[in-house]
Amino acid sequence: MPKLFSYLIREDAGLAPNPFYGVCTLNCCKPDIRRTAEVGDWVAGFVGSNHPADRGRLVYARRVTRKIPMEEYDALTQRELPGKLPASPRDD
Repeated sequence: MPKLFSYLIREDAGLAPNPFYGVCTLNCCKPDIRRTAEVGDWVAGFVGSNHPADRGRLVYARRVTRKIPMEEYDALTQRELPGKLPASPRDD
């Protein structure tokens, strides 16, 4: 039976979850969910306490369709989803 994992999104800068380019990823946050969730499980993110008026509202619910190691994710994004990569810091 699939499990449901949920958490409060404290900050939404598009990094985690990263819903862009047709793939929603949690590659750099929620290590317990990443370690425990299996293909077929669900992950739900809710508005956190940084927006008190909306706290607890559902932001997204996604079914886990694939789990890959970070190295494979890095290679995949460089090859197929370069827009998901964060911009490099500038040397000003």
